[in-house]
Amino acid sequence: MEERLQAAATWLWHNKRAGASTIDVLLNVKREEDCACIWREIDEKFAIQIPFETIVSEGLQIYESYLSKGIRLIFAHSEAYPTRLLAARSAIPILSVQGDVSLLQRRQIAIVGSRKTTEMGMNQGTLVVDALMSRGFIVTSGGALGIDAMAHREAMKLGQPTIVVTATDVTQCYPRENEDIFTYARTNGAVVSQFPIRTSPRRELFPSRNTLMAGLSDATCIIQCRENSGALYTAKASTSMQRPVFVIAMPGFSHANEGGLALVKMHKAKLVSSVHDFDDLGLGDQETKGVVAQLGLESLYGSSNQVEIQKTKVVKAPSKKNATQQTIVACPYEDAMKQAIYRILSSSCIGREDLARQLGSFDLCELNEALFEMECDGVIVNLAGGYRLETQV
Repeated sequence: MEERLQAAATWLWHNKRAGASTIDVLLNVKREEDCACIWREIDEKFAIQIPFETIVSEGLQIYESYLSKGIRLIFAHSEAYPTRLLAARSAIPILSVQGDVSLLQRRQIAIVGSRKTTEMGMNQGTLVVDALMSRGFIVTSGGALGIDAMAHREAMKLGQPTIVVTATDVTQCYPRENEDIFTYARTNGAVVSQFPIRTSPRRELFPSRNTLMAGLSDATCIIQCRENSGALYTAKASTSMQRPVFVIAMPGFSHANEGGLALVKMHKAKLVSSVHDFDDLGLGDQETKGVVAQLGLESLYGSSNQVEIQKTKVVKAPSKKNATQQTIVACPYEDAMKQAIYRILSSSCIGREDLARQLGSFDLCELNEALFEMECDGVIVNLAGGYRLETQV
């Protein structure tokens, strides 16, 4: 019976002949005798006037046509349906997925923010995304310009999976500027939609997309958004599902930060000024953690050995077979904080929070600015939330 119900639900969903709540009711039918009764009510309400068995037959053909395009349909109340989304009690009866369906069961954080953002927002966002991935969370976002694109591309840069939740059908790339993100997600993550093929982007669909994003995720993290930003829809949905909302602290006064700060003032979000503010979420999935551990970033899990500040300014790079010996040139900075950062990184790859502790300072704004400037100068590099010196011959 389950297969027949799913086929009928596919027909209704694909042809847009019934709403999500109606399709959800149909998929939740448990007894054969109830099926005929429920279908009769649906037939009368939406004037379908087609025999149920014909609907089932056509629905199976539609399902196969999706599979032929590399699209998997995931039905509510089925084993493959994401447990977090089911727990959210959101009426999204069918998910359309291109990519690795199993990733939808993994722990995710929704990264949201404005399309038009500041340089500081992008820089802070990169640090946050790296830190969350290093803890084992998958980055989920909407594939849009601005903060969304930053989050996805940071996952791409580090070879980590990312999930794009789109307001179109999964075969489209919207916006077109982010086609590389959609292409990557289809082979190294997943593109997810609640809409059937031939669904074009429309303004009224984006709030539903944001609700799905919140439903798939353990929490929502706002990097930077204005008071009227669509990112606030995701935060509102997350709150209604009783899931935490985080807002990243930014220095100075800027209209670009007002949307998130308003939520903090209303006690609807937690202000984040340290990655340890995410500690309540625990760790994500071990698969991602293992990848980061291989990069020598175990310090982000709070189990690293403390590294003493070295006084020497010249260190030898790790030896390699047939490789030319490399050295780190003398620290090029007169600024005391940058000199201290340089000395610490001369002997270790270390996370930002451990770096702050060793500096004896929790002023992340000042530290972030120093790290950003040193990255721009090509003196240090950032690997999944951990920093090391860029060696020079």
